[in-house]
Amino acid sequence: MLARTLAYLFPGIDFTRDVVIQAATGIVDWRRPEPQPTPAELAAAELPAAKQFAIAANRAECSRRIFERYPAGRQSSVALGVYSGAEAQAQAQIMKDWISDMVAAENTAADAIEAATTVQAVEAVSVSWPA
Repeated sequence: MLARTLAYLFPGIDFTRDVVIQAATGIVDWRRPEPQPTPAELAAAELPAAKQFAIAANRAECSRRIFERYPAGRQSSVALGVYSGAEAQAQAQIMKDWISDMVAAENTAADAIEAATTVQAVEAVSVSWPA
């Protein structure tokens, strides 16, 4: 959790060069030009960091699932109307509906994450992915 919080506070932080952390003791060596964050600053950033990373992880998983099932080329072909006929239109509608359901599921989870008031509540949110 400390690494996630530091990554939130210092985007682009390099954990092999900028800071040494240990699970048991926390920050062991701070090598960045900015002052080392205080325990209060770290505590205040834990919840927003958890929210940011949870939402980003869910969005990445949503994209992965969508492109695994419907690769970009197929989506583009459908959007451009390359396929024709009733069967193609029916398959295109199935694809569009499924992608919409995936995005809606991710958005529902993101709303729950944003509403969470503790890190534990953020971590308890799970996405109900459509089949």
